[in-house]
Parts: sequence; structure tokens; C-alpha cells
Amino acid sequence: MVIRTNCENGRLIDEISKVEGFDIKYEDDENLYDVNYDALVLDELSTNLSEICDYKDKEIKCIFLYGDLYNQIYEYDRDFLELNNIVMLNKSDDVEMLTKFIVDKLSKNKDLNNVYGFFGADSKVGTTMISSLIAKIIARRSKDKTVFYLSLSGQSGIEWLSTIDYKSNINESKISMRNNMLSLPELKKISYAVYPNLFVLKGESNLVEGQQYHQKEIYNLLNLIRSNFDIVILDLGNSNNLTLRMTYAGLMKADNKILITNQFNKSLYMYENSKNQVLKYFDMQPFRFIMVNNYIDSSFLYKLRKLEEYYKLSVIAKLPFVEDNFKAQYDGNPEVFLQDKEFMRGITKVIEWIERKQNFTVFEKKKKGIKKIFNRGV
Repeated sequence: MVIRTNCENGRLIDEISKVEGFDIKYEDDENLYDVNYDALVLDELSTNLSEICDYKDKEIKCIFLYGDLYNQIYEYDRDFLELNNIVMLNKSDDVEMLTKFIVDKLSKNKDLNNVYGFFGADSKVGTTMISSLIAKIIARRSKDKTVFYLSLSGQSGIEWLSTIDYKSNINESKISMRNNMLSLPELKKISYAVYPNLFVLKGESNLVEGQQYHQKEIYNLLNLIRSNFDIVILDLGNSNNLTLRMTYAGLMKADNKILITNQFNKSLYMYENSKNQVLKYFDMQPFRFIMVNNYIDSSFLYKLRKLEEYYKLSVIAKLPFVEDNFKAQYDGNPEVFLQDKEFMRGITKVIEWIERKQNFTVFEKKKKGIKKIFNRGV
């Protein structure tokens, strides 16, 4: 990993350079953004956050070192910094500890896989609708990339993707998964191509059958998918699904997870229960952000800052409550949401974060008529 820095702490540079695979060099400020590198380590004494946000390529990870008296950090939202690939580290720690933090942050970012999981704090928070819309829009925006969508929630998971009565589901691959013999041709045969580059495997909706999957079977399935498709989108259900081994297998396999919730106390209560009783014992990457769905500006409901405080996660997107929401859910028709500009701004924010992480090239700009993109039953 090639790292450039304007930090004048020679001892820190020496310590990082001793780490195998890390090549760090000092660069003066005027050339800092013009050289080729994988990451930046920048010091508050030589630059500031405004400059970094203006000039740094968003794909490049940046470690910003600040001191105890640095105040500009409070001018920026945590989710904004995260979306701009900027991580804040207090340089007051000793050099050995600071080196460990820097190496750890850069290494974790490098090793994250291409599996994105969406998990609901409670049922009926919109996990299936949001995850399937994101999969479909990504496929349309990046036509040279392949996207695979799978529900591990105990539901079919395709109601927002197509009106076609699609018969095949994950159950048909169960024996092959169990024996680790599932092949790509067999997977494509039981999957449904919504677009030439978007494949969907219908989830297991039978209550009895859903309890029979072993996590190793799901691991085998997900290993095959993520090795053969550019991006994998998982509907991981919600806190009520954690008795399903397919759900917690998906939680452990998805390095990039977003928690979907709303402003209600019940959702927070359900998530806290699932975290304290189950999730904290999983060997998995933590949730990256929360998406707040059906947001209403009301004094009786939690505001965004309170939600961040209670969930201990940054909000990546706020999706407003949309008129005719319930009719759209009844019809399984996303058109109402797609026509709401604020809703689509929130969805697009998440999509752009995913595209940046995966280095996707976008062909279909969002100005190009959402209606045309989402012909149902295509």
C-alpha cells in the first residue's frame, strides 16, 4: 500500500514504514494531491478538513491527525466524513499506538468484501423494499458490472423487483450447498435475470424449511456468489429473524452492513434486545451506518441526532415518509417512492457510497428518468 503524508513526525513515518506492505513517504503540500497513492495520512498543522474535502479523490482513504485543541472537527458530520473516506485520529496517542490505529484502519478498508447486507432493527421498517431498490438502481447505473440480490430473511424477497410469478428458489440448491457442490451454471439456472446484469435468487419463505438451513450451506452459497459477481446485495431481514441460521450466516459474511430503522422506540428496543442477546456474540464486522426510513419531523419522535446517540452509529440517509406509502406496499410498486425527490436523494447517497467503495463506473445518471428504469416485469 502506497501512502503519502505531510506529517513531519519522523518517528511515526519510520514506524509505519516497518509494517510489511506499507510504503509511506513524505510529500510537500503543493504536490500532495498530484501523486499516485492508495492512502493519505495528513496532519492538522499542514492542512485542514476543508482542503481535504475539496481536493482529495473520494476513493482514497485519508487518515486525518488532529490534536486536543483542534476545533474544526465539530463543523463536520461523522457520516459526511465517512462518505468522503476520511477517518479522524487523535495524534495525542503515543507513536506505537497511533501506528497500530493507522495500520488497522487502512488494512480493514482494504480487506472488506463486496457483500452488502441490509438488516432491519424491527419488522416493517422497509428492509426488503430499500435493499431491492438499491440493487436494481446500481445494476442500471453500472451496466458493465454484475449484481446479485438474495433474501436471507425467511421471505421470497422479490416482491419489489418483479410481478412475474417466479417459481424457483433457494431450496432447489440446498443439497448442492450442503455438499459444497453448487456450480455457477446451476446457480444461474435457479436465479431470475431482472436485467442482463442483475440476478435474483428467491428466498426461502416456507417456515419449516427455513429452519433447516445450516450456516455452512449459506457460507458455500455466498462464497460462490461473491466470487462470480461484482456486488452482492443481501436482504437480511430484521431482529425477529435471528433464529434463522441463514440470517445470521449472512450477517457474518457481509462485511458492509447497514442497519435500517425508523423513529419509533419499539424499533430501538428490538434492536437493543437482538444486539445484547445475539449480535454481540457474532464474529462479524460491525454495522457501518443506519438508514432512517419513513422519517417524520415530529416532536414526539426521535430526531436524527438522538438516533445516532442511541444506536451509536452515524445516519447515512434519511428517507421521508411518502404519501401513498401503504398503497405502494400493498401493490409492491416502487413508483411512488421513485417520484419523491427527497426519498431518492437518500437512496442515491447510499448507492454512491457503495459505488465508490467498489470503483464502479456509472453509465446511467439519476437525471435520466427514474420511471423508465423501473419498468416492472422487465
